Amino acid sequence: MRVFKYVSIALGLWLAVTPYMVEEKSQAMAVSDSLSGILVMLFGALSFRPGVTAIGLWLQLAPLIFWAPAAASYLNDTLIGALLIIVSFILPEYGVIEKGPEIPQGASHNPSTWNRRTLVALLAFAAFLSARYMASFQLGYITTVWDPVFDRGLGTFDVITSFISKGFPVSDAGLGSVAYLLEALLALKGGEKRWHTMPWIVACFGFLVIPVGIVSIILICLQPLVVGHYCFWCLLTAFFMFCMIFITFDEVFASIRFVREELARAKDKSFWKIFWHGSTFTIGNK
Repeated sequence: MRVFKYVSIALGLWLAVTPYMVEEKSQAMAVSDSLSGILVMLFGALSFRPGVTAIGLWLQLAPLIFWAPAAASYLNDTLIGALLIIVSFILPEYGVIEKGPEIPQGASHNPSTWNRRTLVALLAFAAFLSARYMASFQLGYITTVWDPVFDRGLGTFDVITSFISKGFPVSDAGLGSVAYLLEALLALKGGEKRWHTMPWIVACFGFLVIPVGIVSIILICLQPLVVGHYCFWCLLTAFFMFCMIFITFDEVFASIRFVREELARAKDKSFWKIFWHGSTFTIGNK
């Protein structure tokens, strides 16, 4: 608890003073960072983790909403935001001993092992880097975007400057990078039995990876029909997402099956109680 408080206050202080230590070209970004930093320090002092997590999420979106003119602002906000999400949301359950079965009934393996989830996190981070590269061009931080395969190096440029991309009020690649970062972080949340101890986390993780991933893959594959060009980095991202869906499906299915079986077994429990609290077999810390 003390570590969370001190780290949050330190990160909030850094965020609050950064606009006055560098030449911030956007007044909106300066105000956002200062207010966010003050709120993080306040929430940290009160040990209010949800508030810190909410600010962390906001920092991922603020540079996109305000079209941050400086790459340093984009980097600072998204990095500090990720650290805030990690200390307030990802780490609190680390070290908790979970009781209960490791392998779902009727399955041959545990779908929530660290090996599987670490691989998903790495794939999501690779997709994040790919989307971040395209977002850097859309936000004006780099002057060219390289495509090693299509249209003599201009395939990616043609796609991310098309009428579809320009139809978004913010950088569509930037939005993708936010989703992939959250996928990477959620992959690391909880222990190896989270398929039955944390169904809501598995549901959020699965929603980001599977339905959102499938829609994104379809849209990416339609690029040559709609835009008339291929985008190497988009297709590479789609490949990463396809692999993530393949690995993640077992965990989501196991969690859904657990909730259904628990509802049938425990007539006195509501769906929401099971969904939010899972099997509640935690017995302490390591």
